[in-house]
Amino acid sequence: MTLALDHDWLAAEPALVARLKDQVPELRGVFTASDTQSLVGTASKAPINQAPTPAAHVLYMGDLPIGNAVGQGEAQMLEQHWMIGLMIQNYRDPKTGAAARTQASALIPKVLKAINGWDPSIPGLRRFRRGGSPTPPNYADNGSAFFPMIFTARIFT
Repeated sequence: MTLALDHDWLAAEPALVARLKDQVPELRGVFTASDTQSLVGTASKAPINQAPTPAAHVLYMGDLPIGNAVGQGEAQMLEQHWMIGLMIQNYRDPKTGAAARTQASALIPKVLKAINGWDPSIPGLRRFRRGGSPTPPNYADNGSAFFPMIFTARIFT
């Protein structure tokens, strides 16, 4: 059986983007690693806080072997890790970030509901589950805040 992941290891990325656009219409943008890099990139490019917000940034964070390999090591269970970072910029209370946190508090459950337990219908990739966040939220004194969420999906290679 040929799996989609045999040809496109990052096949989950466009599926996650489409899912977020469909299920969380309040997002003004859903960006991938290449979009995020172009936003953060060099000084001649716009900083990330000039991107439309609220927005989600979908980033592949690597994979982790689960358990032992079988056979001669040709097959193993892995877990892909995907970060969805929710970017909020709210100028109403830039010093404390309270307005950004309030806005994020309404959107985070929608992102969780859209992705947690979702089956992307990609052969070889199992349902997404919530993982531990890699870092706490990041707040800036310009009213922007970044809320990272990790989701994992198992793969048998």
